[in-house]
Amino acid sequence: MQSGIANRGQTWLKGCMVATLVMLFGCASYETPPGGEVSGVEAEGPCGSEMARQAVRFANHARGEFGVAPLRCDATLVQLAEAHSRDMCEQDYISHIDSQGRTLEDRFDEVGYDFRAIGENVAMGQREARNAHDGWMNSSSHRDNIVSEDFEYIGVGYVECGGVPRWTQVFSGTW
Repeated sequence: MQSGIANRGQTWLKGCMVATLVMLFGCASYETPPGGEVSGVEAEGPCGSEMARQAVRFANHARGEFGVAPLRCDATLVQLAEAHSRDMCEQDYISHIDSQGRTLEDRFDEVGYDFRAIGENVAMGQREARNAHDGWMNSSSHRDNIVSEDFEYIGVGYVECGGVPRWTQVFSGTW
């Protein structure tokens, strides 16, 4: 798993944009609610697949625990996240830099998305949204993205990828 965050107009990146891959296998201390479902936390907007909607519900549940407003799905962010997950699957990698060498900021700029702040979490191998979410929440940089007050919107990409799923969460805060 990896996490990255960038703020428009700044040349530095906070987090682990191209950092060491952190894999959490069963050693998580954060766990989603029993049964893996959260009630009363519906994903608003065009969230994509059911797996993506589940990931958004888990993120919003966590944000509620931290006293942060829920994220809303954004169709452009969903497209960016799905495209990145698909690319990671097709090219068999996991990174914030895509197979063409583009960063998250590059990908946002290519689609003309104006932002104040952006972030991304990626993961590989978790077959359920619950497991991907728990892994992210047990990593401080991933958790920071999920519960950041800087972000208002989310897009999640999930690709099955022959039994080794690829996940991407893309976050944005706008002006």
